[in-house]
Amino acid sequence: MSDEAGKAASTGHATEQDTAAEATLMSFAEFLESVPPGEMRRVKGLRYWETGGRSACLDTPPLSLHCSSDHCNGPRIFRHSEAIRVPPGTGIADRIVDFTCSNCGEGQKTFALRLFFPLSDGYFGDCIKFGEFPTYGPPTPTRLLRLFGTDRETFLKGRRCENQGLGITGE
Repeated sequence: MSDEAGKAASTGHATEQDTAAEATLMSFAEFLESVPPGEMRRVKGLRYWETGGRSACLDTPPLSLHCSSDHCNGPRIFRHSEAIRVPPGTGIADRIVDFTCSNCGEGQKTFALRLFFPLSDGYFGDCIKFGEFPTYGPPTPTRLLRLFGTDRETFLKGRRCENQGLGITGE
């Protein structure tokens, strides 16, 4: 450990290196909204401590997602309603997190996550999104789907593969 890092650790002050590293972290909301399933990312603001600091909870920020309900059919704010406990030290936690559209109360988005928490009391960790439902990616306009007729499902499978970075083969 360098002298500067040692001083920062003992005084509780962040070094320039720590500040630069934290600036490159993505927020938990950004991760849930924009990262396709199967990718690991370092995330800031992953948890918060309940009063007294005895128990850590997953920070579930409001998300801006597409709501496909008949009432909304557009981008809306989705919220999670209850606290989700997570390990306070080094640990791995698998969680399924449900969000509901704040506008209509009908639209749902579910994420399956694996969270890796460091030993320190930092508010960051690594996340992997195993999957989400409805599937990841921008919504497909109904008018476009009508053009495919009976090949609609094949088109949607190909689009899901493309959104998740799997590619499409010519076979």
